[in-house]
Amino acid sequence: MVFKKKVFKQKIGTKTDADAVDVHKIFSNGHKCFTSAQAAAMNEQQSRERKTAEAFEMNKDALHRPRNPMTGEMTPREGNVYKEVHVEKYPLIPANRPEARPSKERKQATLKPGVPEPKGGSLAELELAAHEEHKQMHRIDSIRQLQDNASAELLYLQKRLAQSARKVNTSLVTNFVSSQRRPVPGTHHL
Repeated sequence: MVFKKKVFKQKIGTKTDADAVDVHKIFSNGHKCFTSAQAAAMNEQQSRERKTAEAFEMNKDALHRPRNPMTGEMTPREGNVYKEVHVEKYPLIPANRPEARPSKERKQATLKPGVPEPKGGSLAELELAAHEEHKQMHRIDSIRQLQDNASAELLYLQKRLAQSARKVNTSLVTNFVSSQRRPVPGTHHL
C-alpha cells in the first residue's frame, strides 16, 4: 500500500471533516425537476397561501385596524358614562375606498449613449436599421479621419512656412549687416 498525501482544496477559514464527501445532484441533460419531497412541500405551500387568500377575501370587511390616537383618531368608549362617545371600530378596508386606478403605461428603459432607439417592427427591420446606423457611423469615422489628416498636413505646412520665413529674415539681416560694414583703410576690395 502506497501512502497518498491528502490534498485540501478548501478556502482558508472553512471547517473540514477528514472523511466528508460533498455530494451534489448533477443534472446531465440540463432538465431540472423537483424530487417528490420538494414537490409535496411546494404543493403544501401553494395550497396554504390559496386558503389564506380566500379567508382574507371572506373576512376583509369584518377586519379592523388598531386606532392611532397620535394622529387624532378617537379612542373607544363604552358610552355608559355621561358625555362619553361610543366610537365604531375603524375597518381595515373602508367601504368608501375608491376603486384602484389603472396603472400607468410602462416607459421604455433609457438606453446607453450612442445606442439608437428601436423603431419597432420585425427583427429584419431592426437589423436593417442597425446596418444603416453602422454605415452612417462608418461614414462619420471616415470623415473624421480625413479631417484629422487635413489638419495634420496644415500643421506641417505652417511649420515649413515658419522655417522658410526664418531663413529669409536671417538672410536679409545678414545682407544688411554686411552692406553696412565700412572698408578698413589700407585694404582693397575687388
